[in-house]
Amino acid sequence: MLHLRSMIQVFVYVIAANTVGSAIYTGLFSRDATLSFALLWQIIALAAVCALGNLFFYSKIELSKQRIMIRYIFHYLYINVVILVGGHFFDWIDLSFSFDIFILMLIILFNYGFIILFMFHRDFKLAEDMNRRLRKFRKEER
Repeated sequence: MLHLRSMIQVFVYVIAANTVGSAIYTGLFSRDATLSFALLWQIIALAAVCALGNLFFYSKIELSKQRIMIRYIFHYLYINVVILVGGHFFDWIDLSFSFDIFILMLIILFNYGFIILFMFHRDFKLAEDMNRRLRKFRKEER
C-alpha cells in the first residue's frame, strides 16, 4: 500500500514538473504552437508511465546504498527513454540530436532532480516527526 501511495505522489509531482517543463520547452522552441486538448491526456499518460518507474525501487529485502544508487541511475535512464520516446510518439519532438533535444534532456534532469530532492525532503521531515513522537512516547512511558 505504501508503494502505491508513493507512486501516486510521484504521478502528481511528475504532472506538475512536466507541465512546467513543457511550458519552458514550448516557450523556447515553439512560441507559435497551439496546444490541443489531447496534450493534457498525453502528459497524464507519460506521467503514469513515469510513475510506474517507481517499481525499480521495490524490493522485499533491505537494499544497500550502492544498489539504491544503481536503481536511481536505471530509473533516471528509464524516465529519459519514456519522455523521449513518448515525445516522439506524440509528435512533440524529432529524435534527431539537436540543441532542442539537449535542452529537453536538461529539463528532464532538472525535473528529476527537483522531484527526488522534494521527496527526500518530505521523507526526512516525516522521519524527524516520527522520531520526535517516539521520543515523546518513551518519555511518557517512564
